Amino acid sequence: MMRGGARPGAGRKKMPIKRQSHSFRLFDAEYFLLKECQDAIKVGTSFKITFDKGKGYFEKIEKKEVQTTAVDVDEKGESLTADQERAYRLIMSGANCFITGGAGVGKSYVLKHAINGLERAGKRVVTCAPTGIAARNIGGATLHHTLGIPIGILEPNKEASISKRVQELLDVTDVIVIDEISMVRVDVFDWIIKIIEAEAKPHYSVSSKKKISNRIQLVLCGDFCQLPPVINAREREAWQSVYPNNPDGFAFLSPKWQFKTVQLTNVVRQKDKDFAASLNEVRLGNEKGLAFINSHKAKKWQKKAISLCATNAEAVSENNKGLDNLSGTEAVYVMDKTGRVSRSDIGGVPQKLRLKVGCRIVLTTNNADEGYVNGEFATVKELKPNSIIVSLEEDDKRVEVEKVDTLIEEYEKVVDDNGQSKLEKKEIGSFRQLPVRLGYAITIHRSQGQTYDRVNLKLGKIFATGQLYVALSRCRAISATYFKHKIEPKNLFIASEVKEFYQDLA
Repeated sequence: MMRGGARPGAGRKKMPIKRQSHSFRLFDAEYFLLKECQDAIKVGTSFKITFDKGKGYFEKIEKKEVQTTAVDVDEKGESLTADQERAYRLIMSGANCFITGGAGVGKSYVLKHAINGLERAGKRVVTCAPTGIAARNIGGATLHHTLGIPIGILEPNKEASISKRVQELLDVTDVIVIDEISMVRVDVFDWIIKIIEAEAKPHYSVSSKKKISNRIQLVLCGDFCQLPPVINAREREAWQSVYPNNPDGFAFLSPKWQFKTVQLTNVVRQKDKDFAASLNEVRLGNEKGLAFINSHKAKKWQKKAISLCATNAEAVSENNKGLDNLSGTEAVYVMDKTGRVSRSDIGGVPQKLRLKVGCRIVLTTNNADEGYVNGEFATVKELKPNSIIVSLEEDDKRVEVEKVDTLIEEYEKVVDDNGQSKLEKKEIGSFRQLPVRLGYAITIHRSQGQTYDRVNLKLGKIFATGQLYVALSRCRAISATYFKHKIEPKNLFIASEVKEFYQDLA
């Protein structure tokens, strides 16, 4: 290790320090390492260079430390578990990092706290995710909208083009946060790294015309043991010709994947420690976890439970069956769309929603005024032109559910009255629909990130790596989880690359 620059605290009262590090070389590392040292020496800033596996990392030592104690992660004073606090501190340190862990460990929870902490510290943060549902869960926008990522397979050797809007956005961005990184294909991940690399190179600002270089912190969150990126049948042959050594498109197999990592291990969703331990075995492809799960599952079909299905066709069939079994008049609620609205923005929201009095639905948003929350089940009692009256399963309370507007947003750079550049979300479109969906069944893919009190699993058509684990981990208790046939070791699908990746992390 080498040190240089002014010694912190020399001739003055000692103060806490903030440590900021970059955990991977974006490009031309030797040049920028030297340049950063020269710049630091010129202005008297303390720094250190750490050599790790032959690579040098520049670390600036500043006078002021960002507050990161667990009791001060937000204004409400909410606390974090010990490993969540480690993740929070790592994000706040300025490191390029990856926060991972199994289902129910609170990855999105700590991520939201960290985003709030970064913004309170004056950082300009862009938050995004690969799907509209995941983006809305963390208050962000979709990756493709935010960063102008082209549709289709992106060739690895092709230079990433950056639009004027995206360039302006990058010039005023300090941190990019990406949730559900396991669902981001490697070609998209590499494209993102390319534009971050380009932003770190000296270039002329679009707005000021001045020469700048801006290093952006990249924070990733997700679990590669859960559902992988989607490579549809039309693209499969072309994908295999471009990425023959990465058939599932995992981002961590990219040469650019070099991040400081915190793996969360304390499960907060399942209170039963034996169930949580068995799920962790299944997560890593270990058949030992199946013995407990098979012997402690619910003995019969769960009433007032949602069915998790392997395929979309199966989920649609189950929902239609539940609706068609009811007599009475059917109402169809059609989605209204304005502006730029893509299929990924809509996600699982039905464009034509069929409902009948007596049908079971699940609510998909929070409404404090009416007193219902996202994920709550209810029964339809009355159909109105633009709303429905439902009875909540939890307490039989009757509430009115009205159509809601969902905004489609992208980030843009704005200049405030003081001439300071900042980030704001700009509306580019919206859709309006009842915030409900039929509550008889849902695909395992769409259930990722959800928690249920009772589930019935239809596992006959499991086909994807991580699918079984996601299905089993949606319920709080194994005693409220039903599946017909014993789960055999052959039903465990986990990619060998994923298993090796997490073995190396351990």
